[in-house]
Amino acid sequence: IAEVKERWGSLLDQGATAFWGNWDRHNTLAAGWASTPAYYFATTILGLRPLKPGFQVFAVEPHIVGLDWAKGSFPSLKGEIPVSWTVNAGEFRLEGEIPEGTSAEILIPSKGTVKPREVRLDGRKIWKTGKSSRNKAVQWVKAEEDGVRLHLTRTGKYELTAQY
Repeated sequence: IAEVKERWGSLLDQGATAFWGNWDRHNTLAAGWASTPAYYFATTILGLRPLKPGFQVFAVEPHIVGLDWAKGSFPSLKGEIPVSWTVNAGEFRLEGEIPEGTSAEILIPSKGTVKPREVRLDGRKIWKTGKSSRNKAVQWVKAEEDGVRLHLTRTGKYELTAQY
């Protein structure tokens, strides 16, 4: 975020309305290869990246980085992968969609040193303080140093909520 604010934010300060081809106005005023922030936000803030070729299995590993919410999507061979998340004092909510023929490994992040104490999928508890509950849509759930990770195998829309 700091690098994006410093480098691309300076373009806004100079009046840019599109990503420039270099750091001043002496080049093209709209260049696709200068769109690093869009890629960075999708892969880091939303945490979307392939784990297997063609996004057959993909990761959703949000990084909160001081934000209250984020929303976006990432194009894949299997279709768009939308993700949005919000965070407040005691809850993290993640919504998304898993395209047909894919599955997702999803990380519910810790808040600082505080790990989620409970995780729900579409309102049904799937994990509470180290113990997972049976759910056909979830292959596994496990606690990790940086949060709670799960493998969601059901395609379609989902909503995950975590209580801290």
